[in-house]
Amino acid sequence: MYRVDAIVGFPWKKWDRKSAYPGGKGVDTAPVADAAGALTAVVRAEHFNDGTILAALGDGALPSALQRLRTWHEQQANQ
Repeated sequence: MYRVDAIVGFPWKKWDRKSAYPGGKGVDTAPVADAAGALTAVVRAEHFNDGTILAALGDGALPSALQRLRTWHEQQANQ
């Protein structure tokens, strides 16, 4: 995610992704910035809490955010 610049700078500790998009629900149609924020929060939180990425994979949050970015990228390429 770092290689494709999907990790963005913002105050991720103050962003509650679980209440915004529980289990990734709704992030597939959310603003792209929210998907990038969700990815950033998961990756950065992993530094402090082992298993955060695994949990986000398991509850669907990580795949949903990645799919949102993939869809956006494809839309941009087709314009």
